[in-house]
Amino acid sequence: MNEIEFLSYNHIFDVFSVLIIIGCIFIFHRVRKIYMSKKQMPPEIKFPFYIAITHFLFAILEIAQLYT
Repeated sequence: MNEIEFLSYNHIFDVFSVLIIIGCIFIFHRVRKIYMSKKQMPPEIKFPFYIAITHFLFAILEIAQLYT
């Protein structure tokens, strides 16, 4: 693999990580709106919320690894 291919793979992973973070922020916003209206979190909201938190943290770690 030459250097240009390696850089393009890093760029794809970087863009993918940013998209994951944007998606997770959208999920956080939706969950906050649902929580504020009902004052409780039903199980069908909790599970995607916890998955979004996990993906958010992994995306941040992936970006940190790319730039170290």
